[in-house]
Amino acid sequence: MSWATVPGISTAGAAARPTVREGLIGMRVFRIDAEGDFTEYNRTHFAAEHEERILEKWLEDNPQGIVEDGELLIIGRQVRTDVDSYIDLLGLDRSGNVAVVELKRGSTPRDTIAQALEYASFVSRLDSGQIEEILQSYLDDDTVSLSAYHRRFF
Repeated sequence: MSWATVPGISTAGAAARPTVREGLIGMRVFRIDAEGDFTEYNRTHFAAEHEERILEKWLEDNPQGIVEDGELLIIGRQVRTDVDSYIDLLGLDRSGNVAVVELKRGSTPRDTIAQALEYASFVSRLDSGQIEEILQSYLDDDTVSLSAYHRRFF
């Protein structure tokens, strides 16, 4: 992800250094190898190979990289809000807290903050029945129980 600007994505286990090159804001990403030395990952132009939908799908399939303790149950993708916008990924942690995962690229900080507040407001008003409906829609199974699904995952 060397040329990515993805707020909220952790580079756990890696060192990152922001750079500006050819008008692009980027990030060089390093790992610590077996000898304890920094080794730079190969640079990949973000736009060329990692469109937002591809990164979104990868995070959906690998939610352990989203939160610090590595445990997030994805319960929705492209969840429609009450103002006709869409949350990229919606998840629950072990305690039942709702997590919004939103990927941004090319947005101004003001727009990003406004959208984050909009999504936080939306999810704060969801009751357990609405969250269960989101999960059922995501799984395409209107018989699944949110509490049972959550217990099985954690």
